[in-house]
Amino acid sequence: MVMRKANNKEILSRPRKSDRFWRRHIDSTVVDLRKVKANNTPPSQVSKISKGISKPATQGRADGYTDIVKRYVDPRRIGHVSFKYPDTLSQEEILRQISEVEVQDVIIEEGFPRIQKENNLEPRARMNLIPPAIHTADLPKVLPVRKELVRKTVLKEPERKAIRASKKESVYIPENLPVYISSKDLVRIPEKQFRKQALQDNYDKQSLWHRPHIDGFVPERRPLLKKERQSTRPLSVSARVLRLKTAIFAMTALFVIGGIFSSFKAVAFQDEATIRAEKAYSYMSAGKSALEKLETDEAKEYFQRAREEFVSIEEGFGFLPVQTLNLATIFPFQTQLSSAAHLIKAGKAFSSAGYEISSALTPLKRLPSPSGSVQEQSSFTDNLLLAGIHIQKAKEYIAVADMHLSRVRNQDVPPDFEGEIMNIQNYGGYMEELFDEVLSSLDVFLSFLGHREEKVYMLAFQNSSELRATGGFMGTYGLLTLNKGSIEKLEIDGIYNPDGQLSVNIIPPRPLQYVTPNFGTRDANWFFDFPTSAQKIMELFVQTGGPETNGVIGITPSIVEKLLRLTGPIEMPEYGVVLDANNFLELVQQEVEQDYDRELNRPKQILADLAPMLLEKLERSGLQIEVLNIFFEGLRNKDIMIYSKDQDVEKFLGEKNWDGGMDMVRSSDSVINDYLAVVFSNIGGWKTDKYMDTEVDTVTEVDDQGNVMRTVIISRRHNGGSTPYMWYNRPNYGYMRIYVPEGSELVSAEGFSEEPPYINTNYGKEGYFSDPLVFEIESTLYKHESSNTDVFVESGKTVFGNWLLTPAGERTFVQLKYKLPQKANLKVMSYNLTIQKQSGLPVDYSGSIEDLGEFTDIDSCWMEGKPLSPSGQFTFFQTNDRDISCR
Repeated sequence: MVMRKANNKEILSRPRKSDRFWRRHIDSTVVDLRKVKANNTPPSQVSKISKGISKPATQGRADGYTDIVKRYVDPRRIGHVSFKYPDTLSQEEILRQISEVEVQDVIIEEGFPRIQKENNLEPRARMNLIPPAIHTADLPKVLPVRKELVRKTVLKEPERKAIRASKKESVYIPENLPVYISSKDLVRIPEKQFRKQALQDNYDKQSLWHRPHIDGFVPERRPLLKKERQSTRPLSVSARVLRLKTAIFAMTALFVIGGIFSSFKAVAFQDEATIRAEKAYSYMSAGKSALEKLETDEAKEYFQRAREEFVSIEEGFGFLPVQTLNLATIFPFQTQLSSAAHLIKAGKAFSSAGYEISSALTPLKRLPSPSGSVQEQSSFTDNLLLAGIHIQKAKEYIAVADMHLSRVRNQDVPPDFEGEIMNIQNYGGYMEELFDEVLSSLDVFLSFLGHREEKVYMLAFQNSSELRATGGFMGTYGLLTLNKGSIEKLEIDGIYNPDGQLSVNIIPPRPLQYVTPNFGTRDANWFFDFPTSAQKIMELFVQTGGPETNGVIGITPSIVEKLLRLTGPIEMPEYGVVLDANNFLELVQQEVEQDYDRELNRPKQILADLAPMLLEKLERSGLQIEVLNIFFEGLRNKDIMIYSKDQDVEKFLGEKNWDGGMDMVRSSDSVINDYLAVVFSNIGGWKTDKYMDTEVDTVTEVDDQGNVMRTVIISRRHNGGSTPYMWYNRPNYGYMRIYVPEGSELVSAEGFSEEPPYINTNYGKEGYFSDPLVFEIESTLYKHESSNTDVFVESGKTVFGNWLLTPAGERTFVQLKYKLPQKANLKVMSYNLTIQKQSGLPVDYSGSIEDLGEFTDIDSCWMEGKPLSPSGQFTFFQTNDRDISCR
């Protein structure tokens, strides 16, 4: 059987299939105008098509307008069939006829009926082009007939009852609006607006976004009116480039025109800004000077004035748009404006930082006196916490200022301000580092100062005129009680008073047996490592019956001399003396050695009476910043050393090198870490170290076998002998120790004196106890045969020890030569030499580092960040520890 393909005419003649599609896709409210024209029947009486069931027409009427209502069917809605049904009109025809129609106003009566829809129809497939007609017979006939269409009106408040009517507008109410509107509530809109809205509303109902379940349907934009029509083809590349160029040109022109307009205003503002800037920076300079004097109230006022000036200048830039200040550098004048704006912002931030610093120091100005109590004065540690808050704010302001300064071109900085800005920037960088250090160590300071609980520290007054390993003989001690940072109690006494109460007899280190048969608190600072000596001091002091302490603070006389330079002379009429920085040591020594009251037998009482008078005068002097400078300088120079039993505090002190600890860095295969410390302990040499000059020359070289050889030459000159005080004119005698890397081998030693006779004491028979630490050290001791030099291990270092006698007016030399434990070879990448200072002993150092380049890859050396000469020579006067590094 041959199948014959039906033609289009036959297909269109099949009404059943057409009816099925019609019932499925056409809204029941659409009127078939072809039947209306054929029967000459009013549209309101035409029945609806819905499953073959006729329904009554709506009661409303819109004569003339409904005459041009047609069904509009998109062919692509019918399974991609490209032809049209004969009972439909094209989109263009509908648009043309709608644009030509003349209709009257449509008035909607209250209670208009809602059109019912069949349940089996898809509600989102309706194809109404306009809303249904509505009866207007009962409404007042006061509105004129106009050539206008109705439009959908969206009410923001459905309950409102008073909407103003317009003569040139008509009303459109969508069929699903759930409100009733009377003739007084009319809102009218023009005809063209309605046409667009009517088509949009109805076409949107048949889009794919409302019927996503229809297979094969391709979404399409709604039909456009004539004025809206445009090509749907994508823009070509050249068109897109043209649009982009046009946009860039328009934006650039806008910026340039705005920049030129703002520039005229900037020229007029420039003179005023310059005057204000000069005034602001002068205020900042004055505030900085006041701050250095700790005149915090005055400093705060200056910084506040500076900030107000900067704010005024910044407000003057308000006429400049942000885009102008940030415009590209191709516009030089606007770049200068941007730099100026950043300078002003930086100045404002710096002045704010200065204000916060002043606020931080304000509660810390007053130094508490020894007699004061915590209740009578504000807590120092509480003020320290408050200062930390202000310091944190100041740190943030300085960071903001640095950020703004980084965006300023050097050529844009006015010459008059260049020096001042550089000074402020450098000062700000220094303060930022200081703030980081203070904030990171705030908890440590609070713990040390007794913020949570009372702390007691032992003060070791070490007389550097009679040198010992940690600074001097400890003939005087003190007990300092701190509570919340305030000095609650300060007691000073001679060390022989508690030592006389020592309950046990302990064998002293071998060199000390020349002057004493037993080991006491007075000699406990025998070890060069201050934490080790401090622990021994606390241990022996407790055995004398003294209280437990939280730590030890070692102080040399140079600190008191520097403080007396601040306060000026202090009269002490009960002793008949006036003490100042120049005579302090001699007069106190005179009182202690000869002039003290023999009946009271308290030779150190003058120091006990001087301490509160000195602190009181310092408090009244207003020189707190200078006092702090002396304190921190003493920590750097080892004139002050601190040990604390609190592990966190001790760790912090060690990191800052404030604890007087020995450097414990060891060598590796690729790094040679060398070490040198020359330590002199006065034993039976009176107070002669005050008049001794010490020089040390050290040379590092490599022999033919690659051994690193070290030579140390020590010179001691005695400048006494003719002074008014006999204790300065005696021979200087003592035990010298040279600390070097552990494992070093002594090759030769020359220039030492003979070993003195020791006190003949039978320690075993008389019941003396050995000190564990002393016993451990001396168990490693052996004698170097050719020089009779002691060789032993102490604190992780090899020590060469021997005696030296220097008569008044003479000079002595000592020379040692030793070999380091590590050889030089191509594996060695660096050589480091650490030279540690003995507290109380200033030394002139010189030396050289030679021949390392022949056996290693090392070719240059630095000290304190500065390169040494090609020959590796160096000289310096040692006031603190030094490091020399070679790479």
